[in-house]
Amino acid sequence: MGMVRACLLGAAVTFALIAVPVVHWITFWFAPFIGGYFAGSRTQASGSRVFLVGLVMGLLLLVPVAGVVALASLMFFDLPLAWIAIAAGALTLYVAAAGSLGAALGGASTRGQAAT
Repeated sequence: MGMVRACLLGAAVTFALIAVPVVHWITFWFAPFIGGYFAGSRTQASGSRVFLVGLVMGLLLLVPVAGVVALASLMFFDLPLAWIAIAAGALTLYVAAAGSLGAALGGASTRGQAAT
């Protein structure tokens, strides 16, 4: 499976876990890690590829994350545009970092299964 397709799968898993109402308060924190695990296990990610999986997942989810932050700001907080950009950037970095950690674990577990 290609790297981009695996990252699309990881981003879709992340988005699906966050999009479920009520449950998203819990799954939000683990969703990027789980999505990264799926992507990393598909690509047997290791080394710098782990960071690439997280980066691509973060970039794929940048627009949805920015949209949700902007919508929440308009509905509840009335934040300036700069704060919206900062919040969206911070959440995107979180997705990239957690996705990279998940990809590292997913890749390592897949390589371990292939070796046995």
